[in-house]
Amino acid sequence: MTTPKNILGMDIRSWKDKYPLLSILLKKKVVFWFNPKLARYEFIKDNVSVSTTQLQDAENRWLRFAPLFQHLYPETLQFEGRIQSHLKPIPKIQTKLKKFGKKSLHGNFYAKLDNELSVAGSIKARGGIYEVICIADGLLREKWQFTDNSSCLQITESKFQAFFHQYTISVGSTGNLGLSIGLIAQKLGFQTQIYMSNDAKQWKKEKLRSNGVKIVEIDGDYTKAVKVGRETAEEDPMVFFIDDEQSYDLFYGYAVAAFELKSQMDAQNIPVDQDHPLFLYLPCGVGTSPGGITYGLKTIFGDHVHCFFVEPVACPSMLLGLLTQKHHEISIEDFGISAHTEADGLACARPSKFVGKIMESLVSGIYTVDDDDLFGLLAMLWDSEQIQIEPSSAGPLLGPLHLMAAEEYSHYIRDHNLTNAMEQSTHVLWFTGGKFLPKEIWDANYTRGTHNQLYRDLT
Repeated sequence: MTTPKNILGMDIRSWKDKYPLLSILLKKKVVFWFNPKLARYEFIKDNVSVSTTQLQDAENRWLRFAPLFQHLYPETLQFEGRIQSHLKPIPKIQTKLKKFGKKSLHGNFYAKLDNELSVAGSIKARGGIYEVICIADGLLREKWQFTDNSSCLQITESKFQAFFHQYTISVGSTGNLGLSIGLIAQKLGFQTQIYMSNDAKQWKKEKLRSNGVKIVEIDGDYTKAVKVGRETAEEDPMVFFIDDEQSYDLFYGYAVAAFELKSQMDAQNIPVDQDHPLFLYLPCGVGTSPGGITYGLKTIFGDHVHCFFVEPVACPSMLLGLLTQKHHEISIEDFGISAHTEADGLACARPSKFVGKIMESLVSGIYTVDDDDLFGLLAMLWDSEQIQIEPSSAGPLLGPLHLMAAEEYSHYIRDHNLTNAMEQSTHVLWFTGGKFLPKEIWDANYTRGTHNQLYRDLT
């Protein structure tokens, strides 16, 4: 892919002069970037384009629809019908990373197992399923006079299935979001249409097709799939297009995970305060899921939570948007990077239209990871904890190590008055997908990982 001579009115040399880190990004080198615009939450909380009222509305809607999920998906009974995952301590991982880094890794490590989420087996189940619920809820209120007190179990009746079948729900996806939306929408009776890019894994397409979901294969990347899906939906009022680049409902669907994490930490007696800071490491593609979770946690813990995103070296779109403050206006493809990565769920050349602007004062930083190392990390995680993840989930494993080895780490800790608090810190590695990987693909991923040099160094 060639680099254009002019990008938003500047030539490539001017971009590099203005943003020196860009030269490293364009070489696809691993970087760790601390966000210079990170602000005190109390000073900016009233100025973001999302609200705690809508966040609480989302939590209430999940609660209202919990009986439906208990009915449709018995595996959700352990969470009383909620789409939730376990929080698990992973001391073996901490020991291995500490030995590899040859330095102290302060605090305690936990895994948030969204790779095992019900229905879709990835973090996308949170946002995707929530937006489908919003669509169904809206139609029921408009056409059937449903209220907050109406039983959601009525949806399973044949007349409501027939009613929903008049409508189509569509989305552009590299895979996991399409899985979450396609599987639940089809279950409720909607017609479903998923626009999937070349980056999407074939097994995900086959799983959707086997569940009656229509797949439209797009000759292009994720951005092209979203564009085609969006434009097609605009021509038909009976089509609801779920737009990962612009959807607030997706954002809030992810954000309510903060309440879940807070409850689980309380149950395990894990405090979060100035003396017990919380650090999170979240894979980032278009940015809606890590952005939503970050916002949710900031509303609960304020400046006591520190969120870091991880992107593939081949696709640092959120980092580029935040670094340049151009957000959705700029794409890594503008600079000649193809966005091709084995972390298919993160293969988004352009970040969300609104999430980056919210994150510019909330996210603590972003780091990148090499594709091949993702395989080594997932193999190491399996050996240590028998946790199965896909490549796009593996980046958080390097988060604490990269953070504490970063050149500006001591400045960050000092600036946030954490010098004497890191020994009591909590680090949550958010694993985002992998449950439904076919055995032959998992075996191939694991085998590739065992040949990775980082895997050998860690084990």
